[in-house]
Amino acid sequence: MTAAARPPLETSDALLAAGVSRPVFDCRWPETRAIAARLWDALPRGLAARLYDEPYLGGQDLLHEQFLEQWLAWRRGVVAFDEAEFPYRYATAGSSEAIRECLAQFAVSRWRDGRAPVLHVFEGEYEGYGAVAEGYGVRTERHDRARWRESFGGAGRVGAGDLVMLSQPSAIDGNLWPDVDDFLRHLEAERPGVRVAVDLTYVGTVARPYEIDVRSPLVDTLFFSLSKVFGVYYHRVGGVLSRRPMPGIVGTRWFKNSFSLELGRELLAKLPPRAIPGRYAARQLEAVAAVRASLGAPLEPSDVVLLAHHAWGEDVPAAVAPLRRAGGVRYCLTPALDKLLRAHADQPTLLEAPAV
Repeated sequence: MTAAARPPLETSDALLAAGVSRPVFDCRWPETRAIAARLWDALPRGLAARLYDEPYLGGQDLLHEQFLEQWLAWRRGVVAFDEAEFPYRYATAGSSEAIRECLAQFAVSRWRDGRAPVLHVFEGEYEGYGAVAEGYGVRTERHDRARWRESFGGAGRVGAGDLVMLSQPSAIDGNLWPDVDDFLRHLEAERPGVRVAVDLTYVGTVARPYEIDVRSPLVDTLFFSLSKVFGVYYHRVGGVLSRRPMPGIVGTRWFKNSFSLELGRELLAKLPPRAIPGRYAARQLEAVAAVRASLGAPLEPSDVVLLAHHAWGEDVPAAVAPLRRAGGVRYCLTPALDKLLRAHADQPTLLEAPAV
């Protein structure tokens, strides 16, 4: 699409030309393209019957359960929690539907009890939390993550029944936040009446060994999405696990995108959590080097393979000011990664190589 014909973009032409974008867009990895193409090709040869035909016989009723079970198996060794403590599980349109329902239910329950709903997030977190909260009359309190002990201590700012929402790996800079365990223990000791929702959208985008422990009794909701992991943004496939019922999305049992669930299940079955980032970590380094040279900014690769970051400072080039988040600058490398993947399109995928 030409610049004249396209809609207004959030990212300047200069940043796009350098290979970065302001929003985090998914990267359609070769493995994802191959699996999606195989499933599309299989639709007229029998897959369509299993996914779509004779719904009155219940053939599709378990598709979401099969997908959720596959994710539960996939995350083991990376995300630690007791599955029995989260009996309410729903497949959703990415994590956005889950976030929206969580905030809607939170707002309704608080207003019903005669108390104003308050959401707490860190500065620079995913913008969708606050944007959705505003739509439901939820006040959003933003905290400096570098000063979380002071910000979540003291009296008055964080009340019983308030909701805390955070992402891990973090959308702020694309890194695993090392203080998350201490933060949860602090809340247990100092603010035991709060609720915590953890967004696991970037799980599966980090190459190095890691574990995210969400076994805190305060954590009552877990979101996940395959958009950033596998590059299936427009397929809208994700889920939510909760300690309590979420009646607003019970209908997803019947009203769901069966092809997206099948695609998600196949991706999870074929590609373990560290497979994609491990495969493309070298491409991330190439992208970082190219953007660094183009913009003259001190980029460093983030833990998340799609992202790069550095601290904000007076010497940061003016062109990257729109990418500032809290005390740092975050770059989405997808434009650069797309270019590199096209340049190396002849290389075998993980699906053609020995088993991962």
